[in-house]
Amino acid sequence: MEKFKDFTYWLEEIIRPIFVALLDGILIHPVRLGVLLVILFLLVAYFGR
Repeated sequence: MEKFKDFTYWLEEIIRPIFVALLDGILIHPVRLGVLLVILFLLVAYFGR
């Protein structure tokens, strides 16, 4: 249950702002899109262990 709470925290505090920034900047900063996708992949890999 603790890990689920941690995941919810990550979702609220990190992933949502990432998607907001992604939607705001996707056309202006395509490089940022790639960086954010890598970060998101690393987070998924971390929590998927």
